[in-house]
Amino acid sequence: MRVTGTEPGEPVERDHLRGRVGGRPTVVDDKRRAIIARRAEGQSLRIIAKGTEVSLAVVHRVISAHIMRELPRIMERWREDNLDGDKKEG
Repeated sequence: MRVTGTEPGEPVERDHLRGRVGGRPTVVDDKRRAIIARRAEGQSLRIIAKGTEVSLAVVHRVISAHIMRELPRIMERWREDNLDGDKKEG
């Protein structure tokens, strides 16, 4: 349905300028930190989802994003522990 006197997409742009953004709300940083901390403690993803009152999919997304952000540091530590150790011994 077209609103008379407007171009396609214009109402969406107008709402966006007014701060009205559609879609599902994002996970707040406090919950994100809680999810990561609970996983570091060894809790299962399902227990984390119930405890933080978010869906299992959200927990998966948060944990995956965290791992991808931390991966370069994890790999660097692994290299230091494993590859640099070979040079010291040899």
